[in-house]
Amino acid sequence: MDQYHYNPLPPIAEFGSTPPFTRLLLLAPGTGRYPLSCSLTIVDIQNAPPYEALSYSWGRESAVDPLWCHGLPLQIRVNLDIALRHLRLPHQARRLWVDALCIDQSNVDERSRQVRYMRLMYKHAARTIVWLGLRTPGIDEVFQLSQIVADIRSANGGSATTIKDTSMGPIEQELDIITEILDAHPQVVMQLVHFFDREYFMRIWCVQEVVVSA
Repeated sequence: MDQYHYNPLPPIAEFGSTPPFTRLLLLAPGTGRYPLSCSLTIVDIQNAPPYEALSYSWGRESAVDPLWCHGLPLQIRVNLDIALRHLRLPHQARRLWVDALCIDQSNVDERSRQVRYMRLMYKHAARTIVWLGLRTPGIDEVFQLSQIVADIRSANGGSATTIKDTSMGPIEQELDIITEILDAHPQVVMQLVHFFDREYFMRIWCVQEVVVSA
């Protein structure tokens, strides 16, 4: 069976500027093990319809079933297969930007060109979805604890009034509060350590993708 072949992006203009062209993926609705299906459209990312950008780790293992793009199979990896199955909607299409699919990974010149636009892909997205992987036991407690710590940090030491030692500065006071909270939840702290061992946090790009999206 024929595999899906990408339509080339518009060429770079010989003179003047060229819009930052890329592709957007329209993920067809579905549920469960129903085959993944999509279409790709070439757009100027600065004038694109609303879309969501996906930030995730590729992984190495290929998925058993292909993604059907314009009715033709396109091989994807397991982590992306799982992410798309969780992200697709049951009754309506969802527009996404996904680097592994919206960039022709077999075309070295296109990959180099798209890397220059990477910041724009996340900047112009309606939102960025961070796919960390499947839910594991204790993950709710990890997020709750992380939110408490984040709230303390964002308060710039405002919660530090509970500390009696006024000789400490705001940063020291914050650290003291956070340390007390972490010491009170040792099991959740261990789950937090395992959480940050996930492959996503080993990626060089993940922090940049999230920061640009903010």
